[in-house]
Amino acid sequence: MDAKILTWKEARIIIDHYFSFWRDGEDKIWVKLIWHAIENAGLTIYRTDDEEIIVRSRIAILALIYQEFCARSQFSQLTDTYFQYLKEYHYKEILSGSSIDDINDEISLTLNSLLEEFTPKGLFVLMFESALRGSHGSLTFKQVDADIEQAIKLIENFGTAEYSSYRFLSDGGCGLNELESCSGLGYF
Repeated sequence: MDAKILTWKEARIIIDHYFSFWRDGEDKIWVKLIWHAIENAGLTIYRTDDEEIIVRSRIAILALIYQEFCARSQFSQLTDTYFQYLKEYHYKEILSGSSIDDINDEISLTLNSLLEEFTPKGLFVLMFESALRGSHGSLTFKQVDADIEQAIKLIENFGTAEYSSYRFLSDGGCGLNELESCSGLGYF
């Protein structure tokens, strides 16, 4: 059977389903920025119907990774921002037909593919900027650059939100039962 590719155009429908964390769509912009890394890693290629399901589910895995980053960096907890966590039906979709081990493997595979393309610090900066813009609305480049510079200084300081979110990325993620953004939900 010939190989097929999940195109960006096809992926957008699924992305719109899972990515609505920020009102202004900064999360969707982040997915667009990193999509080439997913393609370059071959994570959008499939040959069978079962492989197509796995390829399409990687968008939900990206949503879990993004949500976890926002939770660990504490952008999701700012009182004056709009952050919408994944809904119960999202989790049911993610879990349907997959074992927790399979999902953990996909988190690791997807995140490691991003790390190969961007490095831990590069991916941190992309995600931090997306979350910063999503949580604060319109910011100047100067404001964003200053906040990113400050965050990079804090990624080595144990106990900071920046350290936690950076370690999540640099360590290649974590298992579903360790996701801070999902603790207390009872799904994992």
